[in-house]
Amino acid sequence: MSRIRAFAARGGGTLGPFLGLNESQDGESALKRGEAAVMENWRVTPSGSLSLRPGTELVCALPGKITALWHGSLPAGERTVAAANGKLWSINEDTGTAAEIGSADSARVSFFGFAGKLYILAGTDYLGWEGDESVPAASVAGYVPLVAVSAPPAGGGTPLEGVNRLTGSKRMRFSPDGAAQTFQLPEKNIDSVDAVLSVTGGQLPEYTVNLATGRVVFQSVPSEGTNTVEIAWTKGEGERASVAAMRFSESYSGDTDARIFLCGDGSNRCVYSDLDSNGRPSAEYFPELNVLDVDSANTPVTGLIRHYDSLLVFKPDGCFKVSYGQIAGSNGELIAAFYVRGVNRQTGLDSPGAVRLADNAPVTLCRGGIYLWKTGGSSVPDERNAVFISERARASAAALGRGVVAEDNAAEREMHFISGRNDLIWNYGRDCFYRYCYSFSVASACLSGDALLLGGADGGLRRVSSSAVTDCGEKYPAVWESGAISFAGEEFRQRTGELFLSLKPEPGALLDVALLTDQRADLPVKRVTFTLAGFLHADFAGWSFRTSRRARVRRVKIRTGEHSYLKLRVTTPGGAPCTLLAAVVPSRASGHMR
Repeated sequence: MSRIRAFAARGGGTLGPFLGLNESQDGESALKRGEAAVMENWRVTPSGSLSLRPGTELVCALPGKITALWHGSLPAGERTVAAANGKLWSINEDTGTAAEIGSADSARVSFFGFAGKLYILAGTDYLGWEGDESVPAASVAGYVPLVAVSAPPAGGGTPLEGVNRLTGSKRMRFSPDGAAQTFQLPEKNIDSVDAVLSVTGGQLPEYTVNLATGRVVFQSVPSEGTNTVEIAWTKGEGERASVAAMRFSESYSGDTDARIFLCGDGSNRCVYSDLDSNGRPSAEYFPELNVLDVDSANTPVTGLIRHYDSLLVFKPDGCFKVSYGQIAGSNGELIAAFYVRGVNRQTGLDSPGAVRLADNAPVTLCRGGIYLWKTGGSSVPDERNAVFISERARASAAALGRGVVAEDNAAEREMHFISGRNDLIWNYGRDCFYRYCYSFSVASACLSGDALLLGGADGGLRRVSSSAVTDCGEKYPAVWESGAISFAGEEFRQRTGELFLSLKPEPGALLDVALLTDQRADLPVKRVTFTLAGFLHADFAGWSFRTSRRARVRRVKIRTGEHSYLKLRVTTPGGAPCTLLAAVVPSRASGHMR
């Protein structure tokens, strides 16, 4: 990065590298050089320069607020899916077209991918989609559990799998004794008998069904055997609502991701999926006993995130860790078990779903602040170390409220916290904050490769792009204002008559600069340009034939009069790229303050 050094005899100082926003409660005179008291629509580059934020490009327009977004891989290929206006849409980002693939509650929709399928928590239903646009998303029928095996004709048997919340269907296997013709199911007043099968593939006798008594009566005696007859039946619809009402998901199963944990129905409860009878992970099997009640029922679970070999569960007033273990069943078989313990009784997550990983460390919003959950050592994870990191952006973080859309762009090393038009970014690569203000309201977000997609409340799906300098054609101004700096010391009267700016040559690049002092705030604004030749942003009033991309220095004459504190204000009207590498403000001391 280019840096300009002021002559020592003249005093003054360099502003750069830039350090992001600092909303210090001690006043603007407490800021470091390079920190900003006001910073909007500028970003700090990896080298510490100040650059106009990336713009947005319209991908497509949907008929209504985009309440949820997802991008990922399915058997049919890469897919981008959105929920808007009570419908589900498959988006082709290359052509900007959208294909309707189903219906979903417009207010509460969330997505997760698992086992080669996209699942949709739609508030009132639980849907699945495999990526074929010609086949719409459909209600998940649910895995039919094998609830008992080795049952004699009179009923009973050895319990095996729990009842699935997603369906009222079950099945069990009988061991015919070679004498009985009547086989008793464990439930009465059933809705239907769905299948009577020979496990070995042989032919079974004809049968009749008594739904009231739950009996299957064969016309002749089935052959004796062990687990050779399987009967499937249905009673009721299960507890589908308890799954569909969830909003947030995370995969976890100890060292693997074999189970899906769901939360967010407004209670302190999490439900989680299980493996089927063949040992395969399934997001269509939620046994009725697979429940975690986390701490008090007075506060809800607001977020989940897997961290190392544990699952962190957040509530507004605390954080809890779920660990995987095993217990022995009555028959000696090992059964998966999950244990909950508290790790923080004060700090948690009060903006539902706004928890993400930054460099493999969880980040949450709580009580108007941003917290980084660091580990306690190099080898032993300890999530009790919740570090408050947003002191420099305290006011902006508090203004976000609780309806925050959080997304991590790991490629740019930026964590976004978006509320409406406002986007507070924590650049964890340089550990600094800055704020964007979009020309539209954001309702959802997701990553598509390394690009951030924003779902608008107006139905516009937009892509954040470094090659764009407008929000879909609408210019956005940017302002950066330093803290109050006393270059020669607070005890001296100082004078400044000029300013030096180091700019990156770019097509259409221009800055408006002003100096503000503790004596005057009406000093003239000076425009500085340093553009490359090109027609993309051609302005023949300030036409340039420069083609060199080497940084250049601009000298700006601004007479301030006597002052003790000085502030630099840098703005750009937008619509063209602009990068400020450094600024030098020479200052002369002219005696002690009176």
